[in-house]
Amino acid sequence: MSYQARAGKLVGVRLVNGVLTIAKERTKMAKAKVEAAKWLILDRMPQIDVTDLLAEVDTWTGFAHWFTHLRTGDAVRLTPVLLAAILGDATNLGAKRLADASVGLSERQITWARLFHIRPETYKAALAAIINAQLAHPFAKL
Repeated sequence: MSYQARAGKLVGVRLVNGVLTIAKERTKMAKAKVEAAKWLILDRMPQIDVTDLLAEVDTWTGFAHWFTHLRTGDAVRLTPVLLAAILGDATNLGAKRLADASVGLSERQITWARLFHIRPETYKAALAAIINAQLAHPFAKL
């Protein structure tokens, strides 16, 4: 295939001096039809809060279990607090703003989870749990 790319025998693909260039595929479909199709698809997708999605992914994968305490190695006691702290990392919101937006979670709890449970190595272990769950899913074999 690399010979075909270098020789210019692949449509929209070039390989020059070790640099592979792939041309954007152009469609003959009108933009209005593409936009209408996009909205039809989006209307059929369920609306879900990111907090609910994070909690659901945890039920599928158990990734929250890997955010262990810095000193004791214990799992977090209140998973919603940990998930709020993870969401805070993802959005750069402070613990106070997260606590204000949450029901039943305090700034102190979120700060505690961030200080004692969230570290690069716990993120790495949790990500591995998510990837392992994806690989074990039947669709991964397709």
